[in-house]
Amino acid sequence: MWESLYVHQREHGLIAAVPENAFQEWERSQSSVNGRFGFAAIASRDDMDIGFCAGRMRPLPAYYGGGYVGYISEVYVTRSARGAGIGKLLVDFGVAWFQERGIHRVELQVVWRNEQALRFYRKNGWAEDLVQLVKMV
Repeated sequence: MWESLYVHQREHGLIAAVPENAFQEWERSQSSVNGRFGFAAIASRDDMDIGFCAGRMRPLPAYYGGGYVGYISEVYVTRSARGAGIGKLLVDFGVAWFQERGIHRVELQVVWRNEQALRFYRKNGWAEDLVQLVKMV
């Protein structure tokens, strides 16, 4: 599913190149924080994985008040399971995970042309804060 997420993101305008060993590097990085500083949740139906969500705590710079923010780094639901509330369950799980740790700001990024995802997040109370621009050099 992780690879499918990045294929989906490329279809919606992601510029970043994902190297061949990207999943292994992500898995190593995520497993080092799971439990204490991060989480990964998988949604299954009929013994089939149909979605996942992962996130981690990030330090907030002192000039923004210090402490930590929650960062949901990945959210993906398979095409066949979209529209059934799985994404909301996964994102709500992530937000609750951060709230349980006293974190009151949760951030995520959406690929700029993914209108379906933008509508989903706006409908569920998320708001644009910053716009990320990229220049490949």
